[in-house]
Amino acid sequence: MILLNMLLLLSLLIFSIGLAGALLRRHMVFVLFSFEIMLSAVVINLAAFSAYLDPGDPRGDVLALFIMGALLSQIMLGVAIGHRVFENSDSLRVSLFEFSLGH
Repeated sequence: MILLNMLLLLSLLIFSIGLAGALLRRHMVFVLFSFEIMLSAVVINLAAFSAYLDPGDPRGDVLALFIMGALLSQIMLGVAIGHRVFENSDSLRVSLFEFSLGH
């Protein structure tokens, strides 16, 4: 069985890669993928702690499935927003976005 420390280290590494991608990249698609990578690290953490704390209890696994569903909805929402922004500005660079509330 894989040790909990190894899974937590893997999750930390994956989360760090996602965080670096979200902070360093300027293209919306790469930033969105970086957020997905970070949430995947959270799913690994949930699965690891679920298996370690109580192997017979599926609560951690069910929560991981809900997070995967949230990941899917985030991807769809990000693609829809990106499509709309690209139609208006012909670019997906995050630095060019102007967000306004209700205007």
